[in-house]
Amino acid sequence: MMQVSGKNGSLTLSKKAPLLSMSIAGEVWTWKDWPTLLMENGDEISLAKAECQFAEHATGIGRGAYLTFRKVPAKDGTLCPFEVHLHLWLENTSGDLLVETTVLHEEPAESSRNALKIKQISLPPFDFGAKAGEGYTILSRMQGLLLPAEYEEEFKRKDQPLLERCAYMPIFGQKRAESGYLLIYETPFDAAYHIDHSSGGDTIVTPVFSTSLGQIRYTRVLRYCFRKGLCYNGMAKLYRQYLKARGDLVTLEQKIAKNPNIAKLIGTPIVHTGIAQKVHEMSHYYKPDDPDFNDRFVPFSLRAEQLTALKEKGVDRVYLHLDGWGKHGYDNLHPSPFPPHERAGGADGMRELAKTCQSLGYVFGIHDQYRDYYYDAPDFDMDNAILNGDGSHPYCDTWFGGPHTYLCPSLSPYYVRRNYEEFERLEIPVEGAYLDVFSVIYPDECFHPMHKIDREGSAAAWNHCFDILNEKGIIPSSEEAVVLYLKSLALCHHAPYYLNRLGYPDSGLTGVALPLWNLVCHDCLVIPWEGAYSDKAKGGWGCPDTDWGFLHCLLNGGAPYLSITAKEEEIERVKIAAKLHENVALHEMASHEFLNESGRKQQTVFANGTVVTVDFDENTWDIQYA
Repeated sequence: MMQVSGKNGSLTLSKKAPLLSMSIAGEVWTWKDWPTLLMENGDEISLAKAECQFAEHATGIGRGAYLTFRKVPAKDGTLCPFEVHLHLWLENTSGDLLVETTVLHEEPAESSRNALKIKQISLPPFDFGAKAGEGYTILSRMQGLLLPAEYEEEFKRKDQPLLERCAYMPIFGQKRAESGYLLIYETPFDAAYHIDHSSGGDTIVTPVFSTSLGQIRYTRVLRYCFRKGLCYNGMAKLYRQYLKARGDLVTLEQKIAKNPNIAKLIGTPIVHTGIAQKVHEMSHYYKPDDPDFNDRFVPFSLRAEQLTALKEKGVDRVYLHLDGWGKHGYDNLHPSPFPPHERAGGADGMRELAKTCQSLGYVFGIHDQYRDYYYDAPDFDMDNAILNGDGSHPYCDTWFGGPHTYLCPSLSPYYVRRNYEEFERLEIPVEGAYLDVFSVIYPDECFHPMHKIDREGSAAAWNHCFDILNEKGIIPSSEEAVVLYLKSLALCHHAPYYLNRLGYPDSGLTGVALPLWNLVCHDCLVIPWEGAYSDKAKGGWGCPDTDWGFLHCLLNGGAPYLSITAKEEEIERVKIAAKLHENVALHEMASHEFLNESGRKQQTVFANGTVVTVDFDENTWDIQYA
C-alpha cells in the first residue's frame, strides 16, 4: 500500500481491494470493485483472479504505482496470453488522478480463440453514496442530464458509447455534499459507460473501453478531476478549460475569422424545408397504398415564392436548409445524387432558388450525405464500402432510398470535393451544406486492407469534409453536437435533450434537463431550437413533454427555427429569440442556476452580462440585456 498527497487530495493505492481511494474535503471516494474483462465469447473475468504485481513509480510529473496483472485465468482455466497494466498516479501540476490502462501480448485480431480475446475492459466505478438533496450525477447525454442522488425513478443503461447521443462530450461527473469529480476520457474513441441507478438508490457509473480494429491496441487514459465543493457549473468550466488548453475549443469568432460567411448565422432563423422524395419499395417508409407519398415533389420556384413572402412579412434574415434537391429527392443515391431533381426544375430551378436567396439576403444551404452508400448510386462499388472484421458489409434499408451500406470514411473527403466542384460547374451558389449524421453517430471503423481506418481516423476524415467546405466559404453543418467536430463545424440541426422515447413529441425525461453542453461550448456552435411555431405547446423533438420548447431556446441562447409559411405570431416569437441569439451567440454561457425548489424556474447568465430567466410552469421568460 502507498499514499500520495496532491494539490486536491490524498490518493491511497493497494494491490488488494480496494485498489484505489481518493480523500478530499473529509470525504473518501473508493473504487467499488476490480477491473473486469468481457471476452469475445461472452465470458466475464475479474482481474481479482489474476496474479498482481505492485510497484511504486515517481517521475518529475507525478507519483503513483503500476499494477501489473498476469496469468489471467479464462473461464476454462486456460491462462490468457496477455498482461493488463494499470498506471495510477497523481499529476503534480493539476492534482488530477490519471488512470492509464495498457494491454500487452494480446491475442491477434484475426484469432478465432474468442475465450482469450478481450472485447471490453470495465474499470471500477467509484462508490457514490450521496444522500437525497446532497449530490447528483451529470451525464453528457445530448445537451445534458442531471440525475439527483437517490432519484425516485430507475435509470439503468449499459454500453452507452461516447461521441454520439449518449455522450456528446467524453465526460461524466458526480457531486457529494463537500466534494466532487469530473471524469474526462482522454482517449474517447472506442469507449463507453454503464450507469446503474435503482429507484431511490445509489448511482454507479462505470467507465468502459472497447476494442479498436479487433484489439485494445493502445493505452487508454482517464483523467479524474477531484475538487472541493465542485458543482456542475464548475465541472463544465473544468472541461472547457481542458479543451482550450489542448487547442480543441474553437469559438465562432475564430471560425468567422477563417470563414466570414459563418457570421451570417448570428441572429438568423433557420428555415428547414424540402423539394422531393422518392421512397424505395424496400424502405421502411414505403407505403404501398399511398403512391403520392412514395413519389412527390414541389418546384424549386414554389420555395422561392414562399421565401419572398417571408421577406415581405418582415423576416430580414434566414438560413435555408433544403432537403431533397437531388435526382430522386431526399436520402437517395448518395454520395452521387446529381443531377438536381428534373421535374422540380432541375439545375436551372435550383440555381434560381439559390439566387433568390441571395437577392433576399438569405443564406442558401442544402442537405447532403457522405456516409449512407446507396446500392443504386450511379457509381456504387462495394469495394469502397466499410468492411467489418468478420468480412461482411454493413446493411441498412430504413431510409427513403432503400438498400445501402456505408461508405468508408477515408473516401468521403474525395466525394465532397468532387460534388462541390460540380455545384460550381453548374453555377449553383451553395452557401451552406449539412453533411448528414457525421456529428451524431459513433465513428466507424473499416477493416478493408486497402483503406483500413479506425474510429479516430474516421472522425478526422469527417472533419476534413467540413474543412473542405470552410475552404470554399461554405458554412459547414451537421446533425448534432458531438464535440469531436468543434474545430470545424459552425451549425448543427439540433442538440436538445435525450428523452426516454427519443423522437416522440410526448415523451418524458428521466432526471433533470441540464444545458451542460452549452455551459462548455455555447460560443462555439450555432444550435437551433424548435418551439416558436406554437403558443406554449409542450413537448417536441428532444423537448420534455412538460416543457415549452421556446423557453429552452431562450434559456440556451439558441437560434430559432422558423416555418417557411410562418404567420405573424410565430414570426414575432422568432424575432425575440433571434435578437437574443444575436446578443449572446459569440459569448460563453457563464452559469446556469435552478431558482426554486422544483427546478422549474431557471436562469442562465452569459459572459457579456445578459441574463435569461424562464419559468416552465408559468410559461414565462425575462431577458435582461447587458
